[in-house]
Amino acid sequence: GALCATAGRQARSSTPEAMVPWLSKDRIRRLRHWVPVLSLWAGMAVVYGAVASQALGGRDGPWWAAAGAGYNALALLLIVSLLRTMLSDPGRVPPSWQVAQAGDRPPLHTVERKRDHSYRVCSRTLPPTYKPDRAHYDARLSRLVLRMDHHCPWVANAVGAANHKWFLLSVAYGTLLALLSAGLLLPEVVRLVRAGLEPTPSLLLTLAAFTLCAAVAPSLVAFASLHAWLLAHNLTTIEWLEKRHALGGAAGRRSPYDLGPWANVCAVLGPNPWLWPLPVGGPGGPDHGLTFPTAPGVTDAPGGIWGEGTTGRPGGGGGGTPMV
Repeated sequence: GALCATAGRQARSSTPEAMVPWLSKDRIRRLRHWVPVLSLWAGMAVVYGAVASQALGGRDGPWWAAAGAGYNALALLLIVSLLRTMLSDPGRVPPSWQVAQAGDRPPLHTVERKRDHSYRVCSRTLPPTYKPDRAHYDARLSRLVLRMDHHCPWVANAVGAANHKWFLLSVAYGTLLALLSAGLLLPEVVRLVRAGLEPTPSLLLTLAAFTLCAAVAPSLVAFASLHAWLLAHNLTTIEWLEKRHALGGAAGRRSPYDLGPWANVCAVLGPNPWLWPLPVGGPGGPDHGLTFPTAPGVTDAPGGIWGEGTTGRPGGGGGGTPMV
């Protein structure tokens, strides 16, 4: 017995937590949570440093001055959009939606119901809370998020009603900068390779930045195209993933929230088109993210507004959320 106890103590003392007291499981999980974020900013720094020093640095003439100003403007817009996506609350359900406060029905009308047509209640939220239309439970934030699109590990935050515009701008600016950076660095890479120069820090930086841009640019173009399509059809990523069979089950079937391309874009980017490309403005109002207009006739459609008998999972608990 004493021998077994000694062996057990030795085994416990060899765990990472015992060898490094501050390295607890919770801290390891939090560090892992920030790895994609740090990787994103490190990659951006490498690309910007290579473009600024190799492709744009030391170039004279009005064209290069305009190119440098435009590149720096896009980089600044990307940084502001990313920071707003990361630091903004994606959308919080008010306390008035708690079942204990609201009573037998939510404070605002909802069109999404469970299979038995009762109101959706999130049992994973404490205290239990009515779920507004299009709201989902984010396990990483441990709460409901209004009009949740997905949880993005690259910004360590959910994308919801309050920060969806900043996320879309981040994707758009990131795609443009990746393509522009690859185009600016390609002549430098060709020149350096043909010259047969010895590996230097500047050469390695240029090659690393170009390789990174060339690798991620196609994925960013596809990703931006998908989100542009979702925006035009007033769909979130979660709705697209969960309701694809409902949308594809009938010819010409659309999202029940599809009000037309212009209204759909205004619902996410705001009513002022002059502010759409800028990380300011956006939709608002006291009930933003809590209620949504629907296309004519969808609330009376048989089988629920999605035409599949339900718009929420049985029990209303939410379920897993995709990470994109």
